Amino acid sequence: MSGSDKMSREVAAITQSVYSAADRVVFKAEGMLMWMEAVLPAYEAAKKDPRLARAVEMRKAALANGLPDEKTRGRSKTRSAGTVARLRLRR
Repeated sequence: MSGSDKMSREVAAITQSVYSAADRVVFKAEGMLMWMEAVLPAYEAAKKDPRLARAVEMRKAALANGLPDEKTRGRSKTRSAGTVARLRLRR
């Protein structure tokens, strides 16, 4: 196989993958509509839940006070007294 034949096959494979993906757009759109019909009512109900409103307000206050974000702060290097006691019991 020559270099130009190999290049032609690679270009054909890329072209095929791009154009065949367009056929799946309708399928994906139908799936998204089904997902939205399932999730949207639960989302609307959750927005009315007073516990969510309190949680959002508490989070805003924590951020305003400069408290660390749970996802980015990492693990503490110090252990609580309870953790130390549990570790001793395991030994």
